[in-house]
Amino acid sequence: MSRKASRASLISLPLERSPGAPPLHQQLYSQLRQAVLDGRLAADTRLPSSRLLAEETGCSRNTVLSAYEQLTAEGYIVGRVGAGSYVSRVLPEDLQPHGSRGHAPAAALQDTGVETAAELGARAQAILARTGQQRSTGLSAFAPFSVGAPDGRYFPFDVWGRLAGRFWRAPDPLLLKQGDPAGLPELRQAIADYLGAVRSLTVSPEQIFITSGSQQALTWVCRLLLDPGDRVWIEDPGYSGFRAPLMAAGAEPCPVSVDRDGFAVEEALAGPQARLAVVAPARQFPTGAILSLARRLELLRWARATGGWIVEDDYDSEYRYAGRPLAPMQSLSEGAERVLYIGSFSKVLFSGIRMGYLVVPPALAEPLRRLRHAIEDHPPLAMQPVLAAFMKEGHFAAHVRRMRLIYAKRQACLRALCAEHLPEDVRLEGLEAGLHLLARLPERDTRDGGDRAVAERARTGGLMVQALSAYCLDPARRARQQGLLLGFAATARSEMPWAVRTLAGALGDSRSESRAAG
Repeated sequence: MSRKASRASLISLPLERSPGAPPLHQQLYSQLRQAVLDGRLAADTRLPSSRLLAEETGCSRNTVLSAYEQLTAEGYIVGRVGAGSYVSRVLPEDLQPHGSRGHAPAAALQDTGVETAAELGARAQAILARTGQQRSTGLSAFAPFSVGAPDGRYFPFDVWGRLAGRFWRAPDPLLLKQGDPAGLPELRQAIADYLGAVRSLTVSPEQIFITSGSQQALTWVCRLLLDPGDRVWIEDPGYSGFRAPLMAAGAEPCPVSVDRDGFAVEEALAGPQARLAVVAPARQFPTGAILSLARRLELLRWARATGGWIVEDDYDSEYRYAGRPLAPMQSLSEGAERVLYIGSFSKVLFSGIRMGYLVVPPALAEPLRRLRHAIEDHPPLAMQPVLAAFMKEGHFAAHVRRMRLIYAKRQACLRALCAEHLPEDVRLEGLEAGLHLLARLPERDTRDGGDRAVAERARTGGLMVQALSAYCLDPARRARQQGLLLGFAATARSEMPWAVRTLAGALGDSRSESRAAG
């Protein structure tokens, strides 16, 4: 064992057990946090396992896990899959707006070749610390229950290839010159036609801007509408990919609860006022909740009355299996001029296409066109004419219809197997649409790891399961938001029986550990 890996076990952690003393997990948290701040536990130091530290301190393992969970939630330690817990390279104190940027350890940047943290901006440091470093799970991106992965094996690449050849074997000279800041006009017209026919959105091509996906779309919204320090309401739990664009803009994300009716508008209105609200009304990610019409109208009234803005993320409304979706907020008459609409092709076609679009109110179209021209000129043109032809010639609609039937059968198969093999108190949610289900778990004591521990055991068994609580920004909300995200789009029905049995085993182990701890 390296010196760094062994130092943690040599730190003295005296715990007070007299009547009236703070809880042991709180004492353990405080002493480990102070050791990190004092430098006695340096960046990248590996902490002892929960079992080892429990033996050394005479505590239960649940006590240690509770302390580790709080340290992780606050950014003092990070978990590395298959490798344990380590002291964070960038600490929360290093990211305070008025703090010294030079205090972050140089080890935080060793992978980038930058010698000192002072060479990075405070926003970049904050984003890197909040998002962490992506680490391989050792599983395929298409392992059973992968979330957000459509099944590309059914995509008509032969058609796509013919269309690509049509444009690029002998390209039109106009395609080789400077493009439109908003994107190829033919593609924007095809998207406008599609939105009008399928989503009841009456928009002109001039309102549509081609992007590399939903995150870039939000980046442009931030550049256009936000100033540093502006507050933004976001769903919690919610899509974590939206946090980095907001932080890069210097905005302050304000997490708002999500319940069975979606974004809790009353809670948002009762808290700090915001400049922008980012919501997914058609199907909230990751819960699958649908924003009620009453709340949609209430949010629109807020935007009109206060001069606020609403970003409507409509990421996979094409795949609906029951009933009809409510109309997009941008199609409603009351306050629609305050709504910006984001769509993506990554879930509909294949993940690697990296194409989406942003629909803005007419008043914002020309300012955004000028801003984009000034910053990046125009989006890449290579795939735009291909996608435009794919949509205009009916291939897009045919592919969506085909995949909707396939995914509906896979979802039905998964639901039946879950009903047969999973515990009765596991409730499936988000059944009406989308590419994943939420297996809602009862609220549990997160000191035993909660849904994250279940997800880790499932991944050990070969399943790409994600924990619902991992999508919560507010640490206090994680105990109430316990569940597992089960993607079914890229999982063949033949794989599902063993996958669900493996998941049931992971849940069974969780109950056994909880009983033993009790």
